[in-house]
Amino acid sequence: MVTKNMPGGPADGSVIPSFAAHVASYIWDGKERDVLVCHTQSSACEKLKNWCKAIVHVVDESEDEELSSEDDIEIRTTVVNSGLCHLPNLMYKHIDAPLLSVFVETWQPDTNTFHMPFGEMTIILHDVAFILGFPIEGNMVSGTSDNALTRICGLLGVTETDLVEKNLYIGGGIHCYSIIKACRDEDDRAPETRAIGFLLVTLGSTLFVDKSGSRVQPTNIFELVDFEIVRCYAWGTATLAYLYRQLGVANRNGCMALSGCMMLLQAWIYEYFPCFRPHRERLVILPNAPRAAQWDVLCELKSMERLYSFRARLDSLTADEVIWLPYGQQPYEAHLRTLMTGFISHHWCY
Repeated sequence: MVTKNMPGGPADGSVIPSFAAHVASYIWDGKERDVLVCHTQSSACEKLKNWCKAIVHVVDESEDEELSSEDDIEIRTTVVNSGLCHLPNLMYKHIDAPLLSVFVETWQPDTNTFHMPFGEMTIILHDVAFILGFPIEGNMVSGTSDNALTRICGLLGVTETDLVEKNLYIGGGIHCYSIIKACRDEDDRAPETRAIGFLLVTLGSTLFVDKSGSRVQPTNIFELVDFEIVRCYAWGTATLAYLYRQLGVANRNGCMALSGCMMLLQAWIYEYFPCFRPHRERLVILPNAPRAAQWDVLCELKSMERLYSFRARLDSLTADEVIWLPYGQQPYEAHLRTLMTGFISHHWCY
């Protein structure tokens, strides 16, 4: 806990009391850390996309035509009505880890803002609405873990003992491929169970990615039970709260990885900072499509040289180089409520 002036930090140490453990303090002392491992679940997203295609088109080989079973129609209707089915297609296959690592170095968890050379900036709710294309207001996502394992056992058709003995449940998470296998490939599952499985893996592999690499947390299963109100939850607000938390963890000098919705962070950088955008033309998208879909992201080198280059560019950045209104002069016309009153809280129990 900082209580006095600290080199490289604020003159008044009480303003940012956690600065002593910040990676910026570590770098100021002449030390360095490697490029962060930015966790995504692109493989799971690919499986979800293929699963979604299979739901839409079921081929009857005997008649050589495309059919849809009643179960598939029910699953497709549920998934589409959830407002979440577009997320696997939206996630970037390639994440620019050096770029994100440099922005993490400027994040201050005491203020939940990026500390830029010209002032402070942060990702806010209307950024989430425009970039991801789903609600920022609605019912609170509780993220409770009470009885979540019991629900998961019913989803997979196994006992809690089987979860542990078969290594399906490790470190508080369920292997996403076991959920996909149970809910996509096994025909004895009811349509509503298979739809819950699809949505649970979707949330865990897009919005609430952890550092496991292949597991999803079971805590969201309660929000998915009642299909009538799935789209009534404030998924955007929960996504932002979770990302805030992960940024706060990743800028500690002993942390080597970043999780959360990487695509949201990377797309936000592209929207506001033209100098960091991919050197390619924007993709043409529909007017109301999520803004993340317009960026054609390449596979970039995860090298320290690129990190140093980004850091130097960020250190010299001026306010005149920022696009302050990337969504137009009146963003409130598309999303009226962009002012958050109260708290953006982190309720996740893992």
